[in-house]
Amino acid sequence: MSLMVLHNTQIPVGLKVKEAEHKNNTERSLICLTHKVTSLMKSYCRIVYIRIHFICTQYTIPRQQHMFASDLLFQEVVRSEIEVMNQLNHANLIQLYAAYESRYDITLIMEYVEGGELFDRIIDENYKLTELDTVLFIRQITEGLEYMHKMYILHLDLKPENILCVSRETNKIKIIDFGLARRYKPREKLRVNFGTPEFLAPEVINYEFVSFPTDMWSLGVITYMLLSGLSPFLGDDDNETLNNILACQWTFEGAEFSDISDEAKDFIQRLLVKSKSWRMSASQSLKHPWLSNPSLHYRLHQKVSDISLPLAIPSLSPSSSFSFSLFLLFLLICICVNVNLFVWPQKNKCHSRHAPPPES
Repeated sequence: MSLMVLHNTQIPVGLKVKEAEHKNNTERSLICLTHKVTSLMKSYCRIVYIRIHFICTQYTIPRQQHMFASDLLFQEVVRSEIEVMNQLNHANLIQLYAAYESRYDITLIMEYVEGGELFDRIIDENYKLTELDTVLFIRQITEGLEYMHKMYILHLDLKPENILCVSRETNKIKIIDFGLARRYKPREKLRVNFGTPEFLAPEVINYEFVSFPTDMWSLGVITYMLLSGLSPFLGDDDNETLNNILACQWTFEGAEFSDISDEAKDFIQRLLVKSKSWRMSASQSLKHPWLSNPSLHYRLHQKVSDISLPLAIPSLSPSSSFSFSLFLLFLLICICVNVNLFVWPQKNKCHSRHAPPPES
């Protein structure tokens, strides 16, 4: 396991790095771990953790007399990520504290979170993800997107793997990985041809102009996955997945959605719209009843409480309910009979100070 001491790196990257207040960390050793990123970065990137406070991503850049085009493109990707992160400061976005460039490395010092990927909670059979949990997750993601879009920045690679939980005990999250993020300029028509197939919007597949609604499509896919554990457009291969997206073929007919609220389904329906101009924006999504209605949230909380009760009575059909009512009535009659036979005579005897008069 290779070690690296941060304070030996002295050459700052040629971009303005946002200053950040943080605690001094006396333990400066970095633990280097391998981390998969986009196909362009796989051969260059390793993720480095600073214990307790920070996380450090180190990109190794080959320095040769004649650099390949992919190497130069990789440098642009890393510098673009730094430039984007310097403009972002929000509670639901991972924070960049500093960036350094040496002869062979570009090192990013970022906020440390330890709760693991949101994707891990989706696939964990021992973790029961409720609809109310999903509301909390999606609201935070939407707030992060709203902030980014107000800063005219598109994420363009939103997926559960790029959302980290702050800790395993809470539902607080951070959006990460801005390597594919782009600044949106309305006068410049932006097209992209990258992303994860399951989460691509139709306009990306068709190589059409992208904008803020492109991120909102991905949010709709994530919402669907959190509520059901299923991917709405996943096919046997990438081609089938892309065709499903272009056909906008998805449904709520599975058993996984039998107990999901109508508000949640409406939320998804307003995001997974093929025409991007008809999708909800981040601001509109935050005002949707599913994310903003306290009464609905209370009902969802009560539903979770009822399920967690060990003696909870299951829902009954009308015929079963009538039979159960007759049983309760019969039980009540039996109780009354027992009271009249045993309790009432004793009660009269206890409250009587004198013996009853003799019968004539």
